[in-house]
Parts: sequence; structure tokens; C-alpha cells
Amino acid sequence: MTKKSLIDQIRRELGYTYDDTKKYVDLFFSIFTNFLREGNRIELRGLGVFTPKIFKANGKYFVRVNYKTSDVILRALNK
Repeated sequence: MTKKSLIDQIRRELGYTYDDTKKYVDLFFSIFTNFLREGNRIELRGLGVFTPKIFKANGKYFVRVNYKTSDVILRALNK
């Protein structure tokens, strides 16, 4: 499923405009990403648990991997 197909499906189910639905989906992903970036764990019952990968060497960074491009991005934890 792509982000666009998710937006389309939500739009059809709820009857919102495409722009409004896109705004809500973008907001959700922004909050989700920022929460992980801060080093927090996210548990969505029935879907899964999402945790940032912490380097065991120092525990000060987490790794974000873009699996399409194989880019690895290091981010400092905000603690």
C-alpha cells in the first residue's frame, strides 16, 4: 500500500476531500516519525510495535533506514 492509496481509501470510507484527508495522514506520519525520532516506542495493538534502533556502542543515536534507497540516517536522541 502506498501513501496515496491509503489517502484514497480513507477518503472514500469517510467522505472527506482528498486535501483534507492528505492533511490528516501527513499529520499522523509527522507525529509518528517525531515520536520515534525522540527515541520513544510506539505500540499499535493489532498492527505492531515500532522502536528506534539504538546503537549498542553508545546509545546516543538511532538509525533510520530507507529500504527503497538503502540510505542509513543517524539521528541524535533528544534526551
